[in-house]
Amino acid sequence: MSAQKTPLYYCHEALKAHMVTFANTWMPLRYDSEKEEHLAVRNAVGLFDVSHMGEFMLEGNVRDFLQKMLTRDIYAMKSGKALYALMLNERAGIIEDLIVYCLGENSFMLCVNAANIERDWQWLSDHASAYKNLSLLNVSNEYAQLALQGKNALSLLSALSSEAMPKRFWCKKMSLDNINCLVARTGYTGEDGVEIFVDPHKAEQLWHMLLEKGRAQNIKPCGLAARDSLRLEAGLLLQWTDINDQTTPLEAHLDFAVDKQNETFIGKLAHDAQILSGTKQSLVGFRLLERGVARHGFTVLNQDHQPIGTVTSGSWPPTKDLAIGLAMLEAPIPNPGTIIYIDIRNRAVKAEVTAPRFL
Repeated sequence: MSAQKTPLYYCHEALKAHMVTFANTWMPLRYDSEKEEHLAVRNAVGLFDVSHMGEFMLEGNVRDFLQKMLTRDIYAMKSGKALYALMLNERAGIIEDLIVYCLGENSFMLCVNAANIERDWQWLSDHASAYKNLSLLNVSNEYAQLALQGKNALSLLSALSSEAMPKRFWCKKMSLDNINCLVARTGYTGEDGVEIFVDPHKAEQLWHMLLEKGRAQNIKPCGLAARDSLRLEAGLLLQWTDINDQTTPLEAHLDFAVDKQNETFIGKLAHDAQILSGTKQSLVGFRLLERGVARHGFTVLNQDHQPIGTVTSGSWPPTKDLAIGLAMLEAPIPNPGTIIYIDIRNRAVKAEVTAPRFL
């Protein structure tokens, strides 16, 4: 199957971006310097094409269905609210982490990871058949999505609209310089900002307009490489890298996204049982104390140089003196400050356990 192109593909080509395929879609890895793109988001504002993400629209008898499928209290969501949510299997393994948007009393949208679109769609469709008066549509091709992230993001948007910006984890329909969009105060960088859903035919116009209007705020287009280093630095997890359908919310420290008010979600029995029994593994952060970069799959060693886990993500963000990473370690979990070692190409590199967030 040939890779797809986002509605912004030719914008990336014009900027001479280094293109790669991700989730069967051509995406910009970087435009010039990953370091400059990373720092632009931390210090000013960056613009990302995230049109590869998936969108599902649900209408009708939605709340009963989503209360079963997701770990959040969907009944309590008001129009315009957005929530980070998990979709679990019966063993409480994380099938997907996503954002659920309440667009109206009986209208919701799910934004799912690009690599999971078909898998998530099948899972939801299989369970939707038990519900009457429920409409479930895969509208992934009907939206382009741009992420505007960084401390200057909201001032840039405010110059394009007289409307008030949505609050953190809220969304609203807005006109940005006469382009109709759904603007959500969400993101994947650890900085303030928005994710903008727009008609694919308007995507190029919006992209060029944001870059032009953002010159005064030192805007930079940013690729997947900076997106990955930014999210790791912020302690944000990547599905199928840091978590998967064998990882539970407790093991990944994502239990904040499991609402006690929801008594019906798939995987609740297994989740509650693990609360009582405890976890056999846990995700931790680490920072290297010597030069090197720990990559996904590298072995983690204890002070006796015995294997105790595996690196899930690793990078050397430009804001750090040495590399950082996340690792899934076996119980008993070492406390922050404990010395461990990462096997980097048969060299035991000294590291220190930290909280799984580095900002």
